[in-house]
Amino acid sequence: MEVTSSSILKLLDGLMRDYAQGMRDKHLEHEPTLTDEQIVRYTHPEYMIEVHKTAPVTQLDDDGEPYLIYKVEFQVTSGELCQAFDRYCKNYSIKNPYSSAAIFSSRLKNDKRLLKKGGWDLISKDDSTPYFRVIRGNRYYKFRKTVIR
Repeated sequence: MEVTSSSILKLLDGLMRDYAQGMRDKHLEHEPTLTDEQIVRYTHPEYMIEVHKTAPVTQLDDDGEPYLIYKVEFQVTSGELCQAFDRYCKNYSIKNPYSSAAIFSSRLKNDKRLLKKGGWDLISKDDSTPYFRVIRGNRYYKFRKTVIR
């Protein structure tokens, strides 16, 4: 499967476009974290997932030309992400290919390599499980996208 035809990449990238627009509209300021990294925290009023975006850092490419790099990440259960996908798909009149959290989790395991190709990392505690943490039986995934502009 190609990166351009991946449902999960299209939905994750689409959600992040909506989040980016919401952050711009709110004119949010970066705040320091315990590691002195500057982040913006934003919870979209429809999707209800808290997203953290790092402050853009300017770097130079091999030709000495500047570019920006920043990261966006969030922690979510498969159920919460499927609900966000449902709302997103409804807003854009498209069909959500993940009708349940179980279907999403199953497909996610198969698409880890594709996520990486699309700029996304699925952060986990170890290589034996895709989950970042388990709290009271709820399994949380941690997604991170590195954006280069």
